[in-house]
Amino acid sequence: MMYTNHLIFSLSFCIFILKLFNIKYIYITNILISCLLGSIIPDIDHTNSFIGNRIKYISLIIKNKFGHRQITHSFLFLVLLYILIFYLNFFNILNLNLDFKYGLFIGCVSHIVADMLTYRGVKFFWPFYYNVKFYLKFLNFNKNKKIEYYFCLFLLFLACFYEKIFCMLNVLIKFLYKIYYYVHIISD
Repeated sequence: MMYTNHLIFSLSFCIFILKLFNIKYIYITNILISCLLGSIIPDIDHTNSFIGNRIKYISLIIKNKFGHRQITHSFLFLVLLYILIFYLNFFNILNLNLDFKYGLFIGCVSHIVADMLTYRGVKFFWPFYYNVKFYLKFLNFNKNKKIEYYFCLFLLFLACFYEKIFCMLNVLIKFLYKIYYYVHIISD
């Protein structure tokens, strides 16, 4: 998946999580910005990625040692990241705002979930070499990058407006039920 699509997917994932758990933060922009940052971190293992180009030396070491979509796209990476950003604060080594921490973690998780939607999947249970993927054939990201982009935009739209959409669907279903009920009464 391209990094711009990772950013859009991450944004939609973060908005959905915030709405799903009814999280109301004053500094919502901190969460969203750190989520965008977190969404590009797992691709540090790819030297041609957005972050890999900026940190070429570290990216090359990780790529040569582990390969692409291996350790940085795994559950182990998420656990290590969680320990790094949440528990190192206890020792005042890494003093980050809580909103920033949540956003960074949500961004990394969203990146891995987005890569699971591709045909290659990810080695989520690394060091075991089993690919986890939820590949949807109609999306076929590999052949048409615009489909990937429009899919991510659609998810962003759903994340922003899903409450209103489901509310309208609920009203529509109730309305159709009443019409059915009245037509059934009249016909009897």
